[in-house]
Amino acid sequence: MRSFVIVIGVLVTLLGSISWAQTNTHNKPTLHIGVQAYAPPWIDGSFMQETLLHLAWQLPQYQFQTHFYRSEDLQKAILDGDIQVIALTGSQYRALAHLGIRDLATLVSRNKSANSGAAGTFIVRKDRHDLQNIEDLAGLRVATTQNRLSTGRFEASALITRQFQIPLQDFFSSVTEYPELRMRKIIDDVIQGKSDVGILRACFLEDLQQTARINYFQDIKV
Repeated sequence: MRSFVIVIGVLVTLLGSISWAQTNTHNKPTLHIGVQAYAPPWIDGSFMQETLLHLAWQLPQYQFQTHFYRSEDLQKAILDGDIQVIALTGSQYRALAHLGIRDLATLVSRNKSANSGAAGTFIVRKDRHDLQNIEDLAGLRVATTQNRLSTGRFEASALITRQFQIPLQDFFSSVTEYPELRMRKIIDDVIQGKSDVGILRACFLEDLQQTARINYFQDIKV
């Protein structure tokens, strides 16, 4: 997942914004920024700090505070009016548009559009040679995140519904759910044989490999 739609207002960042707000004069109006929290590590979070510096330069009349939310808490914050700016993936924006938000700016990576840049990944144990495509996963046990809008689960659910005309919970024989910030538990479940299939955000394995030097590909396959 390497692209974002930033909705309602201005481009925002997630890292460093709170400390930046604390250094500004207190008579400036504050814009509250809502960002969906992702299971660490999340490499994309680092480049967004540069966006904050640009934002501070372009809008010196404001100060900013960033708030991190789980998927369902982010929806509540939108409805309650607690935040004025939201950073979302393209797919999440489309799912939440009915809440009255609108897109203002889009940050897109080099090779992906905002509508296709967010992606989910199905993983299975590497020794499961019987599992070669999505059709082979029907009727198996799956581990995934709890909230339907979690990055990874959202895209996987959309694919299953579009391809098989049934919801995710009916496609698999059982669904084990973990908090969306504990995505590594999904990998552990698959490796230990507790679940046949795991659903992750697409960049999670890459981020683990690059930041934590953890390589699961000797045990699992995508």
